[in-house]
Amino acid sequence: MIARQRCKKKRLLAGAGLLCLLGSPCEAQRSQASAGTPSANAAAASTLPVISLAAKPAVVLGASADSTSTHLHRVVGALLLRSGEIVVADAGNHRLVRFRQDGTVAQVVGRRGSGPGEFRQIRAFGECANGDWFVQDGGNARLSTFSPLGDLRADRVLPAGALFDPMMWCSGSGRELVLLNQLRDPVQPGQYIASDAVVVATSGSQMDTLVTVGRHEYYVASKVSALAEVPLGSKSMGAGSRVGSFACISTTGRCIGFDQNGKLHSEFIVAVPRQPVSDADWRLALELHLGTEPSAEYRRVAPAVLAEIQMRMLLPRFDRILTDDLGRLWVRTTQEYRDPVAQWLVLSPDGQSTHAIVRVPRRIELLRAGSDYAIGLLRDDDDVESVGLWRIASIEPPSQ
Repeated sequence: MIARQRCKKKRLLAGAGLLCLLGSPCEAQRSQASAGTPSANAAAASTLPVISLAAKPAVVLGASADSTSTHLHRVVGALLLRSGEIVVADAGNHRLVRFRQDGTVAQVVGRRGSGPGEFRQIRAFGECANGDWFVQDGGNARLSTFSPLGDLRADRVLPAGALFDPMMWCSGSGRELVLLNQLRDPVQPGQYIASDAVVVATSGSQMDTLVTVGRHEYYVASKVSALAEVPLGSKSMGAGSRVGSFACISTTGRCIGFDQNGKLHSEFIVAVPRQPVSDADWRLALELHLGTEPSAEYRRVAPAVLAEIQMRMLLPRFDRILTDDLGRLWVRTTQEYRDPVAQWLVLSPDGQSTHAIVRVPRRIELLRAGSDYAIGLLRDDDDVESVGLWRIASIEPPSQ
């Protein structure tokens, strides 16, 4: 969900609405796209179970007012352990924090630095297929793996082309899947660019292309030296858990699934209807884009970039995805785009059936989900972050 642009003179990292100040033309990498996939067999909404997250989570982490040790900043992921404890990737503080069920801190792993088990820029956090934890550290150009107890297993250098792109899956034994969706082409002011998004397998310094998923849209500003993802434009997204992963395109609905061994196992279309974009939709999209920029410097130039981008005609089919603990794909649809409560569809691993609709307030950024729980990131009016755990009704496959 996080994108970046690598430039020769300046590197600025942004959130879901990428913005980069340009210092020079950037590196290029393109590949051919493929098409032609079956549509997902979505059941009629009236026959599906509808689950709504409670107003308040069962557990809240990082909201303690009397201890700075629990304060969170730029959370990028979370895991629910079998013990009931939750591990949070606290990227802004360069650490992993394991919380007990009562919200107290049980363990802190890592700190800012370049030594073993230290972090400079946590880009992704998750669970490998073998049960280890992984941290994608773009600043240190490596993948760090930890035991389920938080002990460092290894720090391994990542290929130069896969430092900041979203990591979808980790084997725990030296193989990963990465979605290369960042702009690598030379750019010209005032240019719209649809860059190929490609899933690659990495092993050591090697990268092997597995499949081209679709296009990721960027705009290069003409009046300021910066570029941005196109709000409501075509966007590639990757998400995974230890049992599977997905790469999807927001506008076409095309999704490609990989199994617990990192092998391609499904390809389908999430056939959510696309709706026309209203002026109010566009204003909200621009507002959300600005809201994801973590730096005052980004926010200073972002309005000038966004002012040049033409309003999109249609909403994407969905704007967020995640993979749950059972290998199912969750997609946040853009239906009722301005409604404060978003609708997530829970799809089978092959994409051919819909298991449930989950209604989640848009202010909650889902980080992880399972058959009976969801973990999400919350921000208050002062932009203070906390992580919540919600217990939900068990999501079961539909009866045949």
